[in-house]
Amino acid sequence: MIRSFYQITLCILLAMAATGLSGTASAKTLSGTIEHKKVLPAVPPELQAGATFDEQNIPVATASKWFKIPSWFAGSWMRTRVKKKVLGMVAASVADKRVRHFGHQVDKDGQIWHWVQIPGRIVSERFDTVSYFLSRDEDSEILEDQDAIKIRTTWTAWTVSKRSKRIIKVEQGDQIDIFKQKADNKLRADSYVQYYNQEGKRVASQKAYWDENRVEVFRPINYAEGIDVRRLFIDYMIANGMADRINSD
Repeated sequence: MIRSFYQITLCILLAMAATGLSGTASAKTLSGTIEHKKVLPAVPPELQAGATFDEQNIPVATASKWFKIPSWFAGSWMRTRVKKKVLGMVAASVADKRVRHFGHQVDKDGQIWHWVQIPGRIVSERFDTVSYFLSRDEDSEILEDQDAIKIRTTWTAWTVSKRSKRIIKVEQGDQIDIFKQKADNKLRADSYVQYYNQEGKRVASQKAYWDENRVEVFRPINYAEGIDVRRLFIDYMIANGMADRINSD
């Protein structure tokens, strides 16, 4: 999150590599969880800086992913400030208010599941530019020995000139956010971001951290943005041999 636009990268939900999504959690120590990718795939030529931007070139959501989350992590959370540290510099605290929700469905055993669509897109506007953020993939891992959950997002972001319709800047990221329960209704988040250029080469890294307070308890969400999330969850459970764990309520 070098720029304010990338503050929304932590908003996603996102949001989840196959182990966590298949419902299998593994325990690892925190020291073994921060391993960024050495390179990322290059952005296609039609989406590189200097090209005329065509929104149809950005991939649309083609898959739903589900992963288990701890009960203490479910619900809606709000943060008001973020402390950022780039390239060894002293951490700077900046205002950054945001509310986000984790958890959509619950199974027969009481396990809570979170849902994301991949790729996921966020569009934001400024006076003379439009920014497009695409979460290309997300995964989750419950760190049982740390009482924490890790969410990893691989993303690409474009800044487009409103006047010329050309792409001004392209950045990519491999982001690892680790959430721990700090107290009842309070979380501590530590975020590690490795930035890459449009060719997929590393260019910078950043550490950020913040606290979040729960503003709403977990309740199952059956519909979101016109999508039948409940139906998607049932289909997922059946496809993965967990039909007997579907909650009939």
